[in-house]
Amino acid sequence: MIEKAHKKGLLTTPYAFNENEARDMAKVGANIIVAHMGLTTSGSVGAKTAVSLDESVLRVQVIADCPISGPIEVEFIPKKTKGVRGSYGASSMERLPVEQAISIK
Repeated sequence: MIEKAHKKGLLTTPYAFNENEARDMAKVGANIIVAHMGLTTSGSVGAKTAVSLDESVLRVQVIADCPISGPIEVEFIPKKTKGVRGSYGASSMERLPVEQAISIK
């Protein structure tokens, strides 16, 4: 599917959970490979377990998403890795701010 989308000129941003998946996505032309480190742990419905930020640095560097749930973590990974240029947030960037705003009200 990523290869077909890439050939049609679409921007492709697949998640990769390990080095092999990242390599496979690169081979078929993925534009941005998202190193996924598991579920978001923050918030009222977040996962209860996660890899540490230090372990995430090692995993992200191999894949080149860690448990990022805010601006501190978004800055942490690129500073500790080579070639990582930012963060691709999912629930940590769309669910958590809304959840915090609702709980304040």
